[in-house]
Amino acid sequence: MKKTGKMILAGAVSLTAAAGVLADDLPNYVVTPLGDLPGGDFFSRAFDINDKGMIVGSSKSLTDDIRQEAVRWKPGSTEPEMLSGVGDFDFSRAQTVNNDGLVGGYRDNIGETQRAWLWDANNGLDFFLDDVNDPATDYGDTFEWYDYVNDPDISFSRMGQVTNVGKVVGWLRFSDLDSGTRGYVYDIDSETRMILDPIGPDGNQSLGQTMNDFQLVVGSASELPDRERPFRDAVAWSTGLTMPNLLPGLGAFSGYEDTGAVHVTDDGVIVGGAGNRDLDNTLYAQNENWIWSPSTQLGESM
Repeated sequence: MKKTGKMILAGAVSLTAAAGVLADDLPNYVVTPLGDLPGGDFFSRAFDINDKGMIVGSSKSLTDDIRQEAVRWKPGSTEPEMLSGVGDFDFSRAQTVNNDGLVGGYRDNIGETQRAWLWDANNGLDFFLDDVNDPATDYGDTFEWYDYVNDPDISFSRMGQVTNVGKVVGWLRFSDLDSGTRGYVYDIDSETRMILDPIGPDGNQSLGQTMNDFQLVVGSASELPDRERPFRDAVAWSTGLTMPNLLPGLGAFSGYEDTGAVHVTDDGVIVGGAGNRDLDNTLYAQNENWIWSPSTQLGESM
């Protein structure tokens, strides 16, 4: 799942009302700071936690450099452990972890493009998209650049989520595309990949973010052709299907240039954000979070 830095809460400490009186109806928490790698410069970010309490993210180990390394915090520990194999990268981040301890992330080397990887304690790093068992498949005439035999060269790949049932959700770019991305769902057991389409007929971007236990995928997709950074809409891909469905009822956010879904529950509740591009067409000048319910088919501000 696409995630921002998270505050990890555990245990119990009193939260008091403004007057200093204990509020009986409020939950009690302990806030536990997560430490840095040795030699780090007061920098660590946590992106996911599994049901067993393992946390993954990134931390700096060089005080005079912007370099970050992918790390995990074992259950109950506040000392990060750098994942084996990431020490030679200019930048690495652990983005997601499932209940089996399988970690997903990406690396970014200077002069090279970003590449998604999987990691586990027994086998180390695996750039899993490098050798996909992809039989000859005709994805139709609409998106003719999907007609590939075996595995095409991939110039860019990122990770959204690794699920508890062995699926990886993310997005990539094929080398023969000048711009745009394609969401994907990768099956670890069969080593096969399904491409998630943009909005037809002219869309040029799709990003898969997360999948629920019923294999409903959410993310964002564009319907604008061949723009360097097409604006995207929040979408869902039904189980096993490649064509996206626009989320209805997001009219309240029509004034924003971009909407995207970032998480879906097993009940089909979806959360996401809406934003406008900054002057450099990259950063968000405005952002508003929303929650969408399948029962009402409406999105509401959070």
